[in-house]
Parts: sequence; structure tokens; C-alpha cells
Amino acid sequence: MSTIRLSMPVAFFIENCLTSGLPLETIIDSIKQQQFSVFKDNVQDREMDFNERYQVAEQLGEDWETAIKSGYELKWLHMNGLKKLLNFRFNKVADMDYLQDGYVISSLSLNHSEYEILSSMVNSQWNVFSDDTNEGRYRIELKYKNVM
Repeated sequence: MSTIRLSMPVAFFIENCLTSGLPLETIIDSIKQQQFSVFKDNVQDREMDFNERYQVAEQLGEDWETAIKSGYELKWLHMNGLKKLLNFRFNKVADMDYLQDGYVISSLSLNHSEYEILSSMVNSQWNVFSDDTNEGRYRIELKYKNVM
């Protein structure tokens, strides 16, 4: 089975829904029924237009349900998108939880499971390296420096 690939708007829609802390089946059922009020007071980005993001997912034909259940990879991810992903998925904030210098993020603290999830999500565009001198710390670098 190939990895589901999502656009940033759909991925961040999913990630925001996941920040609600609701069980996955509740999240999936709520999205299917377009009952987004369950998320409004419990998500990180309360200003997100859930209806609009759902419509984008439908128009693009992106399999958000399988992505929620099995994981996904982002099709394209710029630096600000990477920072947003780190915030949504791992609750990591720039200058508090990691440092940014150009297209490099360093001193990012993750456990091994988080490292594997992040690596699989951003693999098409970003490399995630272990910091050999500091266990549990990671560095993320853009694969193709002339792309951005």
C-alpha cells in the first residue's frame, strides 16, 4: 500500500482536528457528517474554516480518512508550513523548542516515535537527522536548497 500524499491545507485541517484530543473515530465521523462544531472550542486553531478545508479535501480527492488512520506524507511543505506542522503535531514552537536558521531547524527535541512520524511526513522534501552529540535532538534540513 502506498503512502497517502496530502496538500498542506488538507494536512493542516487534519492536524488541527487531531489537536482536539477526541478519539480518531469521533474525529472521522464528525468530518464525514461535516459536524465541525465539536472541534471549535477544542482545537489549536479555532479560526480555521473547517467547511472550507473539508471542501478543498473533497475537490482534490485527497483520502483524509486513510491519512488519519494510517499516516500520510505532505506533497509540498515550505518552511512556515514545517513550523506549523511541528506546532500542530508535536506542540513545538520556534525559539522555544527549536532554533531556525534559514532552511535548517536544529535542537529539536523529539522521542524516537515522533522522529519516525515526522520523517515519514516530510520525507519528500526535508531530511531529519539525529544530532550525534545530543541524544533526542534532531535537525531538519531542506533537501533541495534551490527550490525555495
